[in-house]
Amino acid sequence: MKKMKEEDFNEIEIEMDPEVERKILKKLKVINALLVIMVLALGGVVIKEIFLKDSLEEKNNITDKRQNPSESSKPTQENDIKKKEEEEIEISKELIEELFNMVYDSMYCGNRLYSHFGSKKITPDDFSNLEKNYIVIMNLAKEKEPNSNPKYTKEQIIEVKNHVLGKNTSFEMLDNGDYQQFYPEKDGEYSVDWSCGADICMSENENEFIKGIQKGNKIYLDQEIIFTEYTQKNEELDTVKYYKDYNKTQLLGEKDFNSSEDYYKYVTIDSFKNQGSIYRYTYQVNEDGTYTFLQIENIK
Repeated sequence: MKKMKEEDFNEIEIEMDPEVERKILKKLKVINALLVIMVLALGGVVIKEIFLKDSLEEKNNITDKRQNPSESSKPTQENDIKKKEEEEIEISKELIEELFNMVYDSMYCGNRLYSHFGSKKITPDDFSNLEKNYIVIMNLAKEKEPNSNPKYTKEQIIEVKNHVLGKNTSFEMLDNGDYQQFYPEKDGEYSVDWSCGADICMSENENEFIKGIQKGNKIYLDQEIIFTEYTQKNEELDTVKYYKDYNKTQLLGEKDFNSSEDYYKYVTIDSFKNQGSIYRYTYQVNEDGTYTFLQIENIK
């Protein structure tokens, strides 16, 4: 038998029935279409998995940041609060005067307040119960005109005491009817005798507020004080001495003046500025807009 060469195969033409050929081509088209669909479907699954994976990673990153914020991603609110607490805001002269008069008896020289200035620190509980009653009465007087003979319930009196001196400060209301104490009325309310006559005095110091700032929910007032002492030198001359300290051991200077002259024009801090003692008043700023006296401290 004759052996065929490779070139002989190339020259062979296979004749195929046209109908068979048509069916084969049709099947090939179907197979190609199925392959295309499978490829697209597989690509869609891959894309969906990638999308879901990216979404899950993003969600996890957000959760991690919320649960474990880094130093660079902490809420700015904390920084704003801290900044606000550290920020010093200068307050008005009117507010300084209002806060000072919560504890200072401007009508009677402030004797009840300044009698404590020999201490390094003064808190509401350092006041005697009589002084606490007097401070409450002073603050009640600001709310109503004393000449109108106002009456107060016990609840109103305690409310004023709480916001001026603090809820935790001890307090026993004096209602014996003595001078500038509470008078019990028949209806269960209380009135106050506003007549003057006690505690009238020569001023024993000269003071000036040199600073008033709010820092967070605290207000600080710095007051420079020189302490004075009045003596009669002879029939014609009087003397006023100026001291740096409450105990009057550090003399700053003195001034003689004619007995007929006005004593008060010589009681001045102007000649001794920056030489006196500095006392710092601290107040709490309450959420309801009221203020509470916390302490006075001798800082210089």
